[in-house]
Amino acid sequence: MNLYQLRYFVTLAKEEHYTKATAKSHITQPSLTHAIHLMEDEIGLSLFERKGRNVILTKYGHLFLKEIENLPFITFTKSSGIRSMIDHILEKKNIHPCISMEIEEDEVVGGFVGHDLGIAIVPDMAVYDLLPIKKIKIKDLEDQQTFYMTYLKENEKSKAFKQFIDYVVGEKNDW
Repeated sequence: MNLYQLRYFVTLAKEEHYTKATAKSHITQPSLTHAIHLMEDEIGLSLFERKGRNVILTKYGHLFLKEIENLPFITFTKSSGIRSMIDHILEKKNIHPCISMEIEEDEVVGGFVGHDLGIAIVPDMAVYDLLPIKKIKIKDLEDQQTFYMTYLKENEKSKAFKQFIDYVVGEKNDW
């Protein structure tokens, strides 16, 4: 599963119509259909069912969407200089995280992630290398600044969490 598949899944779940979702995602309908089928094959569940010309989420589709949208997200306060860059990155990728905390200090953001209270997008700073967190470089960014997503290293992660990490990275990880 990759970043694009998850993004397409969320768009289709919100639009409930392939044509509208393809227009919003700027891809062809066969590409969207293929991406959704690959996801469903990978997780072994049907996420959508057809209802006339529309699609609706199955019970499992609702659970999957909820899991993706409700990952606790720790970010910087709006007065922080880095917050506007992070918001811009998320908006460009059409990602709307569930913000659980807004923090002013870099070390505190990393500390909360290190205590498994959520995930965060952070700039490249040496302080994060000293904490018990895993940094993953976020690909597909055209910004000058390097950003990473962080999470607690030494904890068993759910399948949905691992799929979210694959989504952020844009590739399949070996877990």
